[in-house]
Formats: sequence, C-alpha cells, structure tokens
Amino acid sequence: MLFPNRKNWLILILKKLNMIVIEDDISSIDQGNEELESDHDHPHHHQHHKQDQVILVSSQDDHNDETLRIIQSESTDHTQSFQNNNDLEMEELDLKENGDVDGANQRSSNSSFFIVKIFNSIEKEVKYTVHLAVGFLFIFFGFSPTQNLMSVDLLVINIISISSSSSFQNIPKISFLYFPASILVGTAASILWTSQPAYISRAAKNEKELGKYSSIFNSIYTCGGISGNGMSGILNSSGVPITVVLVIFGSVALLGVILVGLVRNIPSKVKEPVLSIKVTLINVFSCFKDRPIQILFPLLILQGLTQGYFFSVIPKLVGLEQTGFVMVMFGVASVVGSSIWGVVHDRLGKKILVVAMLLILPASLLFCALGNYSQRVFLFYAASTLNGAFDSLQNIYIFAIIATIYPTDNISEYSVTRFLQSLCTAVSFFTFGHLTLYVIIPILMTVLLVSTFTQFYLISQHNSNKFKTIKNNNNIDNNDNNIETSIHP
Repeated sequence: MLFPNRKNWLILILKKLNMIVIEDDISSIDQGNEELESDHDHPHHHQHHKQDQVILVSSQDDHNDETLRIIQSESTDHTQSFQNNNDLEMEELDLKENGDVDGANQRSSNSSFFIVKIFNSIEKEVKYTVHLAVGFLFIFFGFSPTQNLMSVDLLVINIISISSSSSFQNIPKISFLYFPASILVGTAASILWTSQPAYISRAAKNEKELGKYSSIFNSIYTCGGISGNGMSGILNSSGVPITVVLVIFGSVALLGVILVGLVRNIPSKVKEPVLSIKVTLINVFSCFKDRPIQILFPLLILQGLTQGYFFSVIPKLVGLEQTGFVMVMFGVASVVGSSIWGVVHDRLGKKILVVAMLLILPASLLFCALGNYSQRVFLFYAASTLNGAFDSLQNIYIFAIIATIYPTDNISEYSVTRFLQSLCTAVSFFTFGHLTLYVIIPILMTVLLVSTFTQFYLISQHNSNKFKTIKNNNNIDNNDNNIETSIHP
C-alpha cells in the first residue's frame, strides 16, 4: 500500500535526523489509512468520503512535507552553526598559536635586548681589562705548564734571561735554539709585565678602584695557569710525547699573543708628554733614586725569590707527574685570592694586605717542609694552595702601591719594579737548584720580615706626605710630579 510506505519512509527520515516525530501526526496518518481500508470493505461509503479523504490526505501530506522542511532547515542550520563554531575555534586556535609564537619571539627578543643592554652598561675600561686578561689567559695556558715541566739546570739560560729583565725559560737540554728562545722569552716577559700594570692603572678611575681592576685581570688570567697545568698533568700521565705537548701549548699561547695585539689603547687621565727613547731610559734609571722605590726593594726581592720557590723548588720535590696537578691548586688559589684581595684593598686598605703576606708565606713553608720530611703529597698541595694566594696578594699589593704613589706616567716605575723582580727570579731559579729546602726557608723568612717592616713604613710615610718623587721628563719641574694622593691606612 502507498500510505504505509510513506509512513515508513517518513519515520526512517526522522530517525536518520535524530528527531522526535510528533505522535499526533503519525496517528493522523494511521487514521487515514484505516478509513481507506474501511472504504474497500464498504463500497457504498466510498464515494461519500472520497473527496474528504483526499483532502485529508493531501492536507496531511502537506503538513508532513512542511515538517520535513522545518526539520531539514533546522538540521542544516545546526550543521552550519556547528561548522561555524568549528571554524571559529580553529581561528582562535590559530590566533593562540600565532600569539604563542609571537610571544616566544618577543620574549627571545627581550632576552637578547636585556643581554645587550647589560653588555652596553659595562664600562669600556672593564671590557678592555677583560680583553687583556683573556689574552694573558691563553698565553699562560701554554707558557705556565711549559715553565713547570722541568727544573732549570742551565746557568747560561738564566744569565741571558737576566739580561732581558726576566727569566721564565725552564728547559733542561742544551741546544742552539734554546739561546734565542730564552732571549725572546725574557724580552717578551719584560714587555708584558711592564705594560700590563700601566694599562690596568689607566683603566682604574681612582685609587679605590685599583683593587677592582687588578682583581678582574688576575682572576681571569690565572685561569690559564689552572687549565694549562691541568692539561699538562693529564698529558704527562697519559704518556704523550713532550714534543706533542709543547706544540699544543705553543699553539694556544700564539692565540693569546694575537688577542693581546688587538687590545685597545686607554688614554692617560692627564696629558703626558711624548718622550724620546733616551729620556725614557733616563727616567727608568732615575726611579732608582726615588725613596718609595727604594723602600719597595725588599718586597720586590721577595717576589722574585718566591717565584723560584713556587715554580722550581716545589716541582722538583713532587716530581713531573704531580707537578701539573699541584700547579692547578696554585692557580685555583690565585684566582680566588685575586678576587678577594682586590676587594680587601678597596675596603680595608693596604696594611691588612701586608699582614696577610706575613701569615701566608710562613704557613706555606711549613707545609712544604713537612711534606718533604714525610713524603706526603697532599702537604705539597696545601703549600701550593697557599702559594697561589700569596702570589696574587703580592701582585695586587705591588700594583696598588705603585699606582697610588705614581697615579700617572708610571711606566718607568713599573719597569724598574719588573726589572728588579725578574733579576731576583733568575737568581732564585739558579741558586735554589743548588740549595736544600732547609736553607731556602730561612732566606725567604728573613726577606719577608724585612719587607713587612719596610711596607708599614712606606704606607705611614706616604700618608704623611713626606715623599717627593723624582721625575726627569724633559726638564719638567719636579714639584709638578709630587704625588698628593693618600694611601688607605
């Protein structure tokens, strides 16, 4: 029958659309179908109801079609709304993802800007000091372990090095190449260690910043000794040939030379006259007449002698395999000490540094004597640690005292102090190799006591403005060169 099929078709569509069919509509359709069936059973009523039934069915069909259209329209609207919601959610997700990317880029940009801002806020003098220190770091990464590999047995090398203002060569074999190498090492060392303190003193704006800049330089450059000696210990323990070791260290030192060559100049705080070589040499030797320099002599002698103790005596006592690691302790203590002593100087003054020197060196000598007697290596490690602290203390104090007394035009004074220190270093490397430890200890203690008293005297006299320095800069009046800065008590 036609209408039951229509009913089933409509119900199927409604179920497909997950809609609820109004029960009255279905009942009306069933009623119409029953009436049609009744007409077949009672033909005499067929004509009477035919027109009404057709109208009813047509009306019912129209009603069903309208319901379908409404349902389909609502379904289409629902689908379109769902699609629009999905599109909106996708757009929001895209915006969020793009926002996250943009935010990440913004944060990265802000971080980079923050780093650049911090870098730009650093004083240019600090940047220049760090640059110089990094160059020295690479130089002494290669040179420091080479110096400590073996003890000095050649008198002629020391004599040649003395003539060049420094003795840092430490080579045990005789070869014609060692003579020019020794000359180059001595000459280079005298240039480096004369220009370095003069450069750092120009970087410091005033006396209270001397310790700061000296600490920055020493803390960085002594890391070269730590890493270099550590590498030396590893290579020697691994049985690497000495030639390969020297090539490695020489290459690193060459990189440091290039960096130092690129250091920017720091102008002097005051206008200084351009001096000829002759006048410069006269100024250097004239400094020996300056009373402050004369009072510094015992301390400069002590600094030179302790270099022989640090880098010749102890390496011989501990042996080649332990030398690198012992010198690492020296370097670590030197870095830590450089960071501490500069702050101590700027806050507490110079006298406290003199007292610290009086305490540290005797303790180091005691550990070394006990280590030599008991043959316990850890005592040499302790002695080397104290030596590193003492060496950084000496360097900062000598730099600060000269920069305070001679705040400008101090290259001649640093040259004199480096000359005397290098001369004593050469003497110590030669003589300590022929003396026992128990003879070396009294020598160092005697010089230490004398230098302690002279430094207390120097500080007190300078604070009283009783010193007049001698300057001979092309007939510049001496009175113009009198220094009126005071040292921290």
